[in-house]
Amino acid sequence: MQIPVKVAQFSKPINNDCPEMLVIPAGTFLMGSKAGPFGFPQPTPDEQPQRTVSVPSFAMGKFEVTQEQWFSVMGTTPSFFKGRSLPVEQVSWNEAQQFVKKLNQKTGKQYRLPSEAEWDYAARGGSQAAFSFAENVLGQYAWFNGNSANKTNPVGEKLPNNFGLYDMYGNVSEFTQDCWNNNYSGAPTDASA
Repeated sequence: MQIPVKVAQFSKPINNDCPEMLVIPAGTFLMGSKAGPFGFPQPTPDEQPQRTVSVPSFAMGKFEVTQEQWFSVMGTTPSFFKGRSLPVEQVSWNEAQQFVKKLNQKTGKQYRLPSEAEWDYAARGGSQAAFSFAENVLGQYAWFNGNSANKTNPVGEKLPNNFGLYDMYGNVSEFTQDCWNNNYSGAPTDASA
């Protein structure tokens, strides 16, 4: 499975060893998909029930973690597709946690994976819609089967969302801090994992 890391933290870093971070403003959004008889495709049960989530301000990586950044911290190059500016892939959630731990030790900062709610809110770029852009312009914002040539592509080559974040959709999947659950019943509404 191709999974890179996008890190989050609470304060903007100052030294050059740190990933480039952007401050995401606080806000409230509807997380999940609304069930209804006319939607297509029908939302899956793990995206329901829809709920209001309040997100405090936090900082998030402007780009996915590149293979060069991963190598700088971990000393390995696990990715199938090789390239300094390509997102790291072929890593597990536990390896992503090890990366964050070593990054914290190296920089003296406190990085972590974003919660699912933080990631969803950041990906939407402040929009209440499912995406931060109209679906008919997907190719301007994301790599997907129709434009990726079946490989990963360098980070930051598509347009950023309204928060200035790149590659929030497509290219590769991303980990969050949360454990997987069958649905959002009882899920936190404060953006915590």
